[in-house]
Amino acid sequence: MYLIGTGPSELHAHIDLDRRRRALGGAEASVVSSAQEGGHWSVVAEIRPDAAGEGP
Repeated sequence: MYLIGTGPSELHAHIDLDRRRRALGGAEASVVSSAQEGGHWSVVAEIRPDAAGEGP
C-alpha cells in the first residue's frame, strides 16, 4: 500500500505523511518518491503493516 503526504514545503509534506502513517497504527514506511510542482510538495511512501504476531 502507498501513502501520500502533501504540503507547501518538503518538510511539511513529510510531517503530513508521518501524521497519516500514525493514523494507520504506526506501520513502517519507506519514502519512494518526492516531487515539487507549482510550489507544492508531495511525498510518496510504501507502507508495510506488521505481520500478525510480529512487532510491538
